[in-house]
Amino acid sequence: MKKFVQSFCFILFLIAHFQVFAQKQNTEGTNLGKRYKNELFTNIDSLIDIPYGESINLKGENEKLLLNLFMPPQVDTVKKRPLVIFIHGGGFRNNNKSSSISNKLGIRLGKKGFVVASIDYRLGIAATNTNKDYHEAMYRAQQDARAAVRFFRKNASQYGIDETQIFLAGSSGMKDMLQKYKGYLIYGDP
Repeated sequence: MKKFVQSFCFILFLIAHFQVFAQKQNTEGTNLGKRYKNELFTNIDSLIDIPYGESINLKGENEKLLLNLFMPPQVDTVKKRPLVIFIHGGGFRNNNKSSSISNKLGIRLGKKGFVVASIDYRLGIAATNTNKDYHEAMYRAQQDARAAVRFFRKNASQYGIDETQIFLAGSSGMKDMLQKYKGYLIYGDP
């Protein structure tokens, strides 16, 4: 009976110890049970017009590539957070990183603990509107998305990003482009 009581007390001690450890993890933000599913923050921090690259556009001019960044507030203790790079739609002709859907997505995911980047990419389709012209527009967008991934891999610690958790999302025609791009992210280094 004495051994049973000792064993029972030891098990209670272990359970209490692990509960304290789990609570400590939760207060430090590393318990992922609720993070990324529920809103943890009532506000977010954002940075606007961060340059992530430069390239030649359809007109032959040098174009600065910019992004907007949405992230949990500075009180967040997690230092390596997943990044979602959002690529706006617009048929490769219009729209930009500051569209309504980009902002809503950035705010919503930022409150859940993600870092979200909404990128601009080189727009434009040649006047002939051939399939080749659309393919080239898509290729330019892919190049710019790759530049954004490289930028964040290089600057992961500055923005609190886990460089092994970079995800791409898009709307409209960008969904098709992302389907072609995903293999490159998995098998190649952008």
